[in-house]
Amino acid sequence: MLIHIGTQKIETERLILRKFKFLDADVMFKNWASDPENCKYLFWKEHKDIDETKKILSNWISNYERKDYYRWAICLKRTKELIGGIDIILIFEHIDCVEFGYVLSKKYWNRGIMTEAFKAAQNFMFKKVNCHRIQAKHDVRNLASGKVMKKTGMEFEGILRKLCKSNIGEWVDVSLYSILTII
Repeated sequence: MLIHIGTQKIETERLILRKFKFLDADVMFKNWASDPENCKYLFWKEHKDIDETKKILSNWISNYERKDYYRWAICLKRTKELIGGIDIILIFEHIDCVEFGYVLSKKYWNRGIMTEAFKAAQNFMFKKVNCHRIQAKHDVRNLASGKVMKKTGMEFEGILRKLCKSNIGEWVDVSLYSILTII
């Protein structure tokens, strides 16, 4: 049974995972949300203006009062700069399973940062929330995301054909990965 405790601060060697704040809007918009390249393989379109980012942030922040809501801002510990986000996008209560989604500013790609953040968030969900299974999926063309999943110990389960619409509205195949708790 999942034991929901809501989004809690997590620290790693290089990162702080914390709740988003309304003051994050400008940095979020600039660092990834408005960048078409950053959003290329995601299932949401880049933001057209700062107001769109502010509206989304406002929604996220209002959800933090819920105990079953998990969404972290990824910040560099040394500088406190906001560089990405990681969150639970689906909860399967009946099987103690959650599904993650994540995004990282392209300035920080290929440095092991998302792997570090994802592993820390996985550990939180296993140890604090009592998850049995964690899964994630990515557009099959986003090979870098698959590498992140493998580096966190997830196993490739297969390709789900035409499961999601891309951010330009085309049906795309997605790769599914999962990891199970150690019993």
